[in-house]
Amino acid sequence: MQSMYKDDMPFLFKILSFDKALPLQAHPDPSLGEKLRKQEKRKYAGVYNSDCTSYLYYMEMNKMLTERHPVVDDNGKPEVSVALTDFTAFVGFRPPQHIKAFFDAVPEFAALFNSSQRQLIDSATNDDSKAKEALKSLFDTSIHLDPSKIKDTVEKLNQKLESSGPEGTFGKVDDAKALAQIWKKHGKIFGSKDVGLLVTTFLMNLIQLKPGQGCWILAGESRDKRSNYERNLLI
Repeated sequence: MQSMYKDDMPFLFKILSFDKALPLQAHPDPSLGEKLRKQEKRKYAGVYNSDCTSYLYYMEMNKMLTERHPVVDDNGKPEVSVALTDFTAFVGFRPPQHIKAFFDAVPEFAALFNSSQRQLIDSATNDDSKAKEALKSLFDTSIHLDPSKIKDTVEKLNQKLESSGPEGTFGKVDDAKALAQIWKKHGKIFGSKDVGLLVTTFLMNLIQLKPGQGCWILAGESRDKRSNYERNLLI
């Protein structure tokens, strides 16, 4: 392996075992990785890149630099993940029509955004620039919500979930029951002020894997590993 790759290993092999959700992350593609490597320890805090995925990575870098960990190489960081046990994750952003369905079914969620943002989702399609613009706008608004507004929304949905059940809360979507289970579990762990509850539930794709199943996570795509009690994953 060393003779093949010399001193530039293009992948990192990891076996993960964890008992609560890992933070929301995105990894750079090769061009962004090279750029960040060159910048190394220059300022990242407060930098906003027009590309939403780059912004996610800057957030991750803020934490790394605070802990004095440098950007160690300029490789892109896609992932191939294989489940060793039953595993649940949120990977990438939902298609605009899925988010629109949540707007229609969950007024508490829709109320977090202005009318122009909701109209942008209505007019967006899966493969046009409007979709990217709409998703970036919703994500940016979500992560900058006032904690009191997050808490109020989460508590309203908690009450609704108890009285109306999964479909009455999240709408008649295929993964309503799974979303309800994850919502309750992680609400207990992270509390009602955790914006991750809203971002993952309504903006990101939910995938559920059995042992031996896997998924491909492109560089630049966001992902959040939230699953049942003890999780094991081969990356």
